[in-house]
Amino acid sequence: MNSLFTPLDIQQQSFKRALRGYDPEEVDEFLDKVAENFQGYAEKIRDLERKLETAEEQIKECRELKHSLNEAILFAQQSAEEKIKSAAQQAELTLNEARVKADSIVDEAKSRIEEHKRELGRLTQVRQQFVAEMKGTLSKFETLVGLVSESGRPSEKQ
Repeated sequence: MNSLFTPLDIQQQSFKRALRGYDPEEVDEFLDKVAENFQGYAEKIRDLERKLETAEEQIKECRELKHSLNEAILFAQQSAEEKIKSAAQQAELTLNEARVKADSIVDEAKSRIEEHKRELGRLTQVRQQFVAEMKGTLSKFETLVGLVSESGRPSEKQ
């Protein structure tokens, strides 16, 4: 027999009777006990096979979960790297915009300073011109006052 025995095979097994052979009742009792034990082992084996199948399914699920988690971690790392790269680019762009704006403000301030310097120079010239004209006018008045005093007219002080 190439196949495994079943408890029924053991119970139905018969032996030829021989003189001076074993007591048939003892053999039958023994075969019944063997069949019962065999039945118990068969049930334990089926139980263990079910548990093994369940454990293999759980292992498969764990492997799938592990694979999913690894993919999620990889995705999260890539996403974080992209966000960092994007933030760095945004920071660089903001910094460049700030530099351009600062340069513009500085250039405008320099331009206004130059404009104020030119205005100050023009006002200084106007002042100098005014002072010179006033001195000329005062000088003319002094001359006129001197002429009036010499001509014999009474001066206003008297």
